[in-house]
Amino acid sequence: MKRISISSLAQVLLVSGGFAASGCGGSTPPAATAPTETAQETPADATAVTEAASEIRTADASLPPAPPVVPDAPSSGPGRQPILQTAGERKVRDDDDDEAFKTGDDDEEENNVKPGSPEALLREMARLRSAPLDVVRQPIPGKPGKFEEKKLTPEQIAEEQKRRCHLIAQKAMQILIATRNDPAQEKLFNNAVHFLCDARAKLALAGEADQVELLNQDAEALYKRNKDSFAAAEAAHRLVQITEALAESSGNRDPKQAVAMARQARLFAERFPKEVNRAPMCLLTAGRYCELYGAPAEAKLCYETIEQQFGKTPFADQVAGSLRRIRLPGQTLTEFGGPTLDGGFVKLEDYAGKPMLIVFWSKDSETFNRDLPRILAAEAKYGPAGLQIIGVNLDRDELPLEQYLEKSKVGWRQIFHTDAASRGTRNPVAMHYGVTSVPTYWLVDGQRRVLAAPLPIEQLEGGIQYALKPR
Repeated sequence: MKRISISSLAQVLLVSGGFAASGCGGSTPPAATAPTETAQETPADATAVTEAASEIRTADASLPPAPPVVPDAPSSGPGRQPILQTAGERKVRDDDDDEAFKTGDDDEEENNVKPGSPEALLREMARLRSAPLDVVRQPIPGKPGKFEEKKLTPEQIAEEQKRRCHLIAQKAMQILIATRNDPAQEKLFNNAVHFLCDARAKLALAGEADQVELLNQDAEALYKRNKDSFAAAEAAHRLVQITEALAESSGNRDPKQAVAMARQARLFAERFPKEVNRAPMCLLTAGRYCELYGAPAEAKLCYETIEQQFGKTPFADQVAGSLRRIRLPGQTLTEFGGPTLDGGFVKLEDYAGKPMLIVFWSKDSETFNRDLPRILAAEAKYGPAGLQIIGVNLDRDELPLEQYLEKSKVGWRQIFHTDAASRGTRNPVAMHYGVTSVPTYWLVDGQRRVLAAPLPIEQLEGGIQYALKPR
């Protein structure tokens, strides 16, 4: 596919002098590197806008070929009308998708919009995004005015998606150039930023890695332009979202991806402290990923940011247990216990002077079932030396659990509540320490000092040997 390499907003705003002085106070971070050309005046008409848009670099002189026509919309019915676009495409407007980006009061105003104006470009972007991707209508040779429908292959759909994203990005940049210095057109500017960020995110997920850096430059430029603006927060939030999506799509649980997400989430929270919903949600999600991907130090920083900066929000309650757990290593375990499956009760006092392996688990966990033979072997080998194993079971049903324990020869005590509301992930011990994934292993020495939480299964035997050494 022939690509359009879109310039960053830093180039547009710096070259044009588009940064607002009021948005640069305090500890404004450095902006992305800008070109050194002489600043240009703001274009005043459509011709000047087109000339300014030449700042957008293209890898090729022409766009990739487009499918001739997309299927007609129903000719009647609310919110539907066929719209013929350039490049021979027929688009269908989706009023629901377009509603958030209306710039006029009614449909009558749309008929008076000047072609090539920011308002017209905005509507073109909405239609590009909402039009069907999987079917096109193409001319029938020898039959003027006649068309036939053709289903696109998955590969063609992917290419068409990329092509449209590049077109949307190009049109968004034209709007930004035309509206960047006019406060009366801030709504158009914000809408264009929304479309630009969305296009960059989709292209990044489609494999165009440079779009992540371009989005990063956009976020920096918008923050410097006006750090309190909707546009600055929108770009920064979308950058967090794209790092999350890339971490999730990588499939290999790369800690670097989780760390990148965590750092973007903390930057977002630092720069936009008034985002009391989005910022802590980003931090919470990033922290979960970091724990899952093996970056506990970064997870702790994310949770502590919520604790310190958003302590009066419900998110602070959600991370309280996780922070309690993350801070355990090196501390004395004082809060642990509960009813057992056999009707007894686990108390720390019962294990004085004995090392403990605490196992948070569920019978349906594939990982736990793979680990179980190693745990049973460790019990057989080190149990006579004093090792105690305590299970914290997160299953919900008692009978299947009892059957599993009998079949698998698991004999250690299990904290399991008779009250159904305290089972599964609602187990009070798991909730108190924010344990949401299984299996999780903790190692505690005979003086109740937490040696590892979590303990990687690969370090099981070495950790037990260390715990059994006299202190």
